[in-house]
Amino acid sequence: MTDFYKRRKNPWVGFVLVMLFAPFGFLYHSWKTALVVFFVAGPLWILFLRHTRFDLLENPWAHYIALLVLAGFAALQIKGQQHQMDLEETKSAEGAQILNVALSLLPNEVERKAFAEYLNEHPLLSQKFQNDPTLLFEPQDPFTRFQIALLLSSYGTIQGEAGDFSGASSSLLYSLSFFEENPNAWAGMAQVYFAWEDRIAIRWANKLLQFKPRSSTSETIKRIFSDTAPLATLQDMKEHMTLIIKVCSEHPEWRDSYPQKKTLPHYQGLSLK
Repeated sequence: MTDFYKRRKNPWVGFVLVMLFAPFGFLYHSWKTALVVFFVAGPLWILFLRHTRFDLLENPWAHYIALLVLAGFAALQIKGQQHQMDLEETKSAEGAQILNVALSLLPNEVERKAFAEYLNEHPLLSQKFQNDPTLLFEPQDPFTRFQIALLLSSYGTIQGEAGDFSGASSSLLYSLSFFEENPNAWAGMAQVYFAWEDRIAIRWANKLLQFKPRSSTSETIKRIFSDTAPLATLQDMKEHMTLIIKVCSEHPEWRDSYPQKKTLPHYQGLSLK
């Protein structure tokens, strides 16, 4: 029955069915409306007319007019449902196109497949991607890559704060796949592993501390950090990284997962000072 009500309906068929079968005709497009008309609107209408000159037996035309109005309402409701379905299909098609654009920015098929699976496991993140129309217009713009990376690093930070350290690190690594020179992701990785009591946090923190926007190879990064506000935010992050390094150094008993991860692309070149 659920599948039936998800199908497209013909407004004129709905109009005719209501004219022929009154409340039962509403079953064509909405069983809830049919119940309301049958048990509420219909009895109230008859009760009201029973005490007027438009009695059903003496003057049935009033009832036919009311039925005509209901049939028109049914047809309009079906047209509204069709319009909503068209909007949802258009949005779904655009969302799929946006997702394909985002996937095309990843370097290889293995990462594209893994990222698609990751999005399937995180519908909220997938929805954020599919609601970003800028990907349709400027997919090759480096700033678009940075925007995607920022979205992923922000999502990773939220996951980390919620205690999902594994999911957070995955989101942050995908952020680096879209934009490698990514101070937000570096800071996020340091915070996540610090909360995870993993001394690899020191390496990520050091990576951020060594970052200098002016010497960046990315024009996008230089443009972003040419403003005063991002520079102030970067300074705050560096102060936080210094604190992370200090606390981690005070806990030599914490694990260090770097030996198991150092062969992975994003972990190569991380230094521990």
